[in-house]
Amino acid sequence: MYIFSEKTFTYIIGLGISIFLLANLNLNSSRIFKNTILCLLLFGISIFGISAIYANFKIIECTACDDGILKIHWNGIKYGMIIITSVIISIIPSLISLIKRKKANVQQRV
Repeated sequence: MYIFSEKTFTYIIGLGISIFLLANLNLNSSRIFKNTILCLLLFGISIFGISAIYANFKIIECTACDDGILKIHWNGIKYGMIIITSVIISIIPSLISLIKRKKANVQQRV
């Protein structure tokens, strides 16, 4: 049984880990620890927030609800898209620091 059968899920997870590792290359251990905590904190907050918003939209668009209770069947919730969006949000700080470092290196060479 595949929990996340979307190919984009695998690609985005790999891209997120690659960007995170590249952003933390050649940094001291305390800075890497802070970046890891920030990344995990953003991931947790975003997955919680996106799930809450998604759940509220499911209830709002519900036409066959019984007293606000929605029966969800297989593939009723798109877990892969929720996690993909959370991974993208959590790697934004790493991506920004990677771009800033790249721009600084280019300006030093010129």
